[in-house]
Amino acid sequence: MTDEARVPDPMRALLALPIGAALILRHRDAPKRARLAMELAPVAKRRGVLFLIAGDPLLAARVGANGIHIPEARMIDAARWRVRQPHWLITVAAHSERALLRARIAGVNAALFAPVFRSASHPDNPGYGVLRFLLTSQRARIPVFALGGISAANAERLAGAHLAGLAAIEALLPD
Repeated sequence: MTDEARVPDPMRALLALPIGAALILRHRDAPKRARLAMELAPVAKRRGVLFLIAGDPLLAARVGANGIHIPEARMIDAARWRVRQPHWLITVAAHSERALLRARIAGVNAALFAPVFRSASHPDNPGYGVLRFLLTSQRARIPVFALGGISAANAERLAGAHLAGLAAIEALLPD
């Protein structure tokens, strides 16, 4: 997942991802996001990396993205976009067990659950914690990606979790 402050070069991040991974463009500055989307979409396609645009379905359609990532507050939009773009991969942000239930009802493909650990995005939040996250992800009944403070050092603490995968912002960037 990109971020203006912590992933200043999304192309570098994209080029570091393996085939089958996904990049979510989360830059919030609309003109910059549009420029980046135009640059990243063809490279992602060539490399076999899924490409989603956060919060901007019209841009996702315009650049031929694989789908969208929707903020938790706009989760209700998922059903509308599922009808308009049935082939899209639609993910949502979720920050509670209740949000995961709403995500399942909304018909999304997956949820990015955060923060699992303390993170730079939420420095005042200690994170959900491993045990609570393990139970929550198991009950979710939709694919869940762990996000928030994920690093090589703590990822193995999630072994045994009912996870679709791990998501990160800067932890997966090459040195």
